Amino acid sequence: MQDKLEKFIRDNRNLFDDREPGDVWEKIEKDLDTDIDKKKSIASVYWKVAAIFLLGVCTFLLIDKFNPDEPSISQQKMKLSPEFLETEAFYTQLISHKVREIENFRIEDPELKSTFRSDIMSLDSVYQNLKNELYETNNQIILDEMIENLRLRIDILSEQLMILKTINNEKNEEAHSL
Repeated sequence: MQDKLEKFIRDNRNLFDDREPGDVWEKIEKDLDTDIDKKKSIASVYWKVAAIFLLGVCTFLLIDKFNPDEPSISQQKMKLSPEFLETEAFYTQLISHKVREIENFRIEDPELKSTFRSDIMSLDSVYQNLKNELYETNNQIILDEMIENLRLRIDILSEQLMILKTINNEKNEEAHSL
């Protein structure tokens, strides 16, 4: 079968060669070149963004280090009492643990997920404002408010966990009853 096809092609070669591909090959080469150029341009954009980011970080660190008017964040933390820093670390670790527990649940309701996030984000924003104010004044009242904010976040996260566990239990009971 193969030999017959080869013989037919050899015998009629001149009939097949009467048409030249023309611009087809040039179009293919153009398409190949633009794909390579696109890949090169995308890679160069990433490198440029990375270089700008690195430059920005270095500039920030240099300004923070050599600005004599404002103490650096590490210097400001040194002014805080070790008890507060220990308390903050404890509560922050507890908050991180509860957040990881919440992330383990698959929250299917987007509104519930959004509400959970906004509650914590608003408290986090308040905490950051208190922290900035603390670095400026180093006041015991602000320290107490910061600790209360951390406790409130833990309480809210605990409530969110209870809600998720209740929803999960209801789904499990519903699945078992079917």
